[in-house]
Amino acid sequence: MTSLNEITKWHPRSLQKWLREIDENDLVLVMPYLPKDVHHLILENLSSRIRKNISESLKETTPVSHRIIDRAKERILEIANDMIDMGELSEPGDDELEDLPRKTLLPASLPSDNTHQLIETLTILGKFANERGLLSLEEALLKINDPFLKEAIQLIVDDTDSDVVEEILRNRVRAIINHKEMLYNLIIEGILGIQDGNSSWTLELRLKSHLPPDMGESKKTM
Repeated sequence: MTSLNEITKWHPRSLQKWLREIDENDLVLVMPYLPKDVHHLILENLSSRIRKNISESLKETTPVSHRIIDRAKERILEIANDMIDMGELSEPGDDELEDLPRKTLLPASLPSDNTHQLIETLTILGKFANERGLLSLEEALLKINDPFLKEAIQLIVDDTDSDVVEEILRNRVRAIINHKEMLYNLIIEGILGIQDGNSSWTLELRLKSHLPPDMGESKKTM
């Protein structure tokens, strides 16, 4: 790869993967000197957060020497060529364009109320991301009601490392399970206390004894 103009041949997946490795400052230096279609393509394949940062920085740019700009271009191209050599990116034009057509459209909503809906939603999201890249899933966030799934999608859109994504989500699952288990145990203890004829004062103490110390004095929620 010898020119940034070649990225117009890339599939969004490769383009977004490459852009994640580039220093934002280098992008700000070279983007004012890129053709409009290349400039637009780069912005389109950045996360909304980074796109906002880049756009704001571009408004505040001051003239710099051509030597500095050329060096920034060299660093950006070097990253692309290194990733191609290591097999992390496809050589632009090899077979990238063959699966470029974007046929999958997102429905008005992406429900996940039961297993069948969830499987269908995840399958649609997978097809959509394969055609357009992971950043395209930002479009799905407004169509997802489940907070857990929404957080999961946001994590990968923000380019969070897969190990960190798994750790965060599994911690969420453990917290949900522990909370549910505590609620069910409270129901069991409450029912047994009622059956035993405990006074309301004794029953309340009996139930609070199962709460963590920091929750024992919290306001009643039931």
